[in-house]
Order: sequence, then structure tokens, then C-alpha cells
Amino acid sequence: MTFKVLGVPQTKGSTRLLFTRKGKAVITSDNAQLRPWEHDVAMCALTSGVRVIDQGPVKVDVQFVLPRPRSAKKTQSFQAARPDLDMLLRAVLDALTGIAYRDDGQVSVLQAAKRYALTGEPAGASVTVSAL
Repeated sequence: MTFKVLGVPQTKGSTRLLFTRKGKAVITSDNAQLRPWEHDVAMCALTSGVRVIDQGPVKVDVQFVLPRPRSAKKTQSFQAARPDLDMLLRAVLDALTGIAYRDDGQVSVLQAAKRYALTGEPAGASVTVSAL
């Protein structure tokens, strides 16, 4: 099951537990763009026909394409700065929980890369999920 998500990939950074004046606990994220990105990942998976793998190990392959900054050399393909690859992965893996697999603990094999977009290529991610 392979699908593409267009848009600038977002990281799942730290979360904070806050309490409202009435004492209700609220979990917030550092990244305001995280929820829309996770929603886009989930919707692209659903519209491409991804089905839940209820049991057993799962392999996930994610290729992130990031916008090329003006300071990057044209010959430079891979991105060696922030955002961190593991933080990008956390956002995608969490977004796919309950959609591509029952729990992200099922992910036994993980392949990932982040690179700069080629000329005319949109930013986003290509995701493949398969049962092992």
C-alpha cells in the first residue's frame, strides 16, 4: 500500500501537559502545523485504500521531500539539518495508527530518508506500508 502526501512535512516535537482554570488536563504540541499535516497523512492513506493490518509485524518506508532553501547547493540532494528525521517519522507513524495498523508498536521494519525537492517537485512524503 503506497500513497503520497503533498505539503511541507511537519515534525512531532515535544508535547506539554497544561491544566485549565477548571483543572482539566490538556495536551498541546510545540508545532502548530502538526495537526493539519497528520490529518493530511491520514486522509491520503484513507483515500488511497489503505486498510488496517490488525496483527503481526509491519514494514513502513517513508521518503520525505523537503523544500530546497536558497542557500542549498544545486548538487546537494540530501538534507543534513533540521527537521530531524526521527521527529518527521513520529508524526507520520502516529497519524497512521488505526488506519494502516492497529498500533505503531507493530512497526518492525522502518526505512526512511529526507531529501531536498528537485526543480519543480512539490514537497511532501511518499509512504509505503506492508505486512511482513
